[in-house]
Amino acid sequence: MNRKTILGLLVSCLLISLATGLGFAQETAQKPAKKSAPPVAWTTLPNGVQVLRVPQPKGYTYPEVRSVVVSTTEFAKFEANPKDYVNDLGLFPHKVKQVFILHMPPADGSKSTGDMGLGCVHDVGSTVTCVTSPATQ
Repeated sequence: MNRKTILGLLVSCLLISLATGLGFAQETAQKPAKKSAPPVAWTTLPNGVQVLRVPQPKGYTYPEVRSVVVSTTEFAKFEANPKDYVNDLGLFPHKVKQVFILHMPPADGSKSTGDMGLGCVHDVGSTVTCVTSPATQ
């Protein structure tokens, strides 16, 4: 997945989060982070799912952002039951209550790798917004 696609997924998730009003209620819901963020690096889970944990700004616990690359088989599992899939993968430290999915078409002229990319944002109300798009080269 190229950098523009990843950036597009993350920006889309943040914009949707702001537009739905689920986002940044920092005065009442923010708590300072207690430990330092892990280094930014892709990790591969046993089922082949690749996860990039994007660190939060210093002092904030929300929103939590993850970029995920899944195979078409894993994507079918995600679409069948998004909430259980996200919770079973352990993408976020807390269980999510609701998952919103937005599908984004691939960029014109791009070559698909056969995988799917997910940009997921976890907000204060344990709500996750995921923007999906075919992974491209």
